[in-house]
Amino acid sequence: MDGLTLADRQAPAGPPTPRIALADLLTRWGCTDSDVPATCRAGLATMARGYRVLAPDEHRAAVRATLLRLDDPALRRDVDANRAAFERGWRENLDRCAAGVPREIALEPGYVKPLRVMRWGGRLIAPDGPYLCHTLTALTLEYVFARYLAPHACVVEAGCGTGRHLRALSERFPDKDLVGLDWTAASIELLALLATRERRRLRGVRFDMLAPATDADVPEGAAVYTVHALEQLGERFGAFLDWLLARRPAVVVHHEPIVEWYDPDLELDHLAIAYHHRRGWLHGWWPALRALADAGRIEILTARRLHYGDAYTEGSLIVWRPRA
Repeated sequence: MDGLTLADRQAPAGPPTPRIALADLLTRWGCTDSDVPATCRAGLATMARGYRVLAPDEHRAAVRATLLRLDDPALRRDVDANRAAFERGWRENLDRCAAGVPREIALEPGYVKPLRVMRWGGRLIAPDGPYLCHTLTALTLEYVFARYLAPHACVVEAGCGTGRHLRALSERFPDKDLVGLDWTAASIELLALLATRERRRLRGVRFDMLAPATDADVPEGAAVYTVHALEQLGERFGAFLDWLLARRPAVVVHHEPIVEWYDPDLELDHLAIAYHHRRGWLHGWWPALRALADAGRIEILTARRLHYGDAYTEGSLIVWRPRA
């Protein structure tokens, strides 16, 4: 006997559920197996990484939902409203942190929500785990931290928000000096609270990327990174780029949506472009970096579209450094 039950014989097995594998991430990160830290492997092994490609009717419904969202007037805020919204949001995180809520929960921004639909490899999928998209970002950052930030004694996050990425960095590299830049007072207070309560080498600097102070207490030669922070600048990134170049960072890493990398002839990319512009997000950053590279002022170490994101847009990975 082959050990199958009558039910097994009568119901032929369906196709196996696809799962995100390490090879998928290697392709997106543009690295080899040996470049991946053990923490990434452990995270991948324990996360829910199965998914199902949406059926045609589900796909159409998701596209309709995106089109309806594009009509929401609240998608775009002016600078003052945007600043106030982030101040309120990070203040809520600060209050939770001060009240003793576990840090991993207290520091999670309100926009980190379970996703029934997300983008993966140019398609819309239904993930087995509703936080798959956020976990993929965390794995990407874990790889970035190990490969590009580990060699440097001082690491700066511009637009650090709740400080959750800096806190993760401090767990991996407790001896590094970690600096968070943010335009809200709540963010700076959060970093001070984490530094005091958890004895971490963290400090915050009040900093407006739209009008960066040239005397900001940030050392030259540090490693600098941003995670979905530049997106808030729209086309007004010139002052921050000039400030970065003047600080002569050792390396700069961006995990940001890059609108120029979408293909307008593809349905999902066309929607991402529309959503990106409707939000007033970053535009022109990549052409500006390319121009600097062509002029010999910077070296671009990697530039990769990651091909995953929420139902509306995707993040990308860019790493560069100034030339001598």
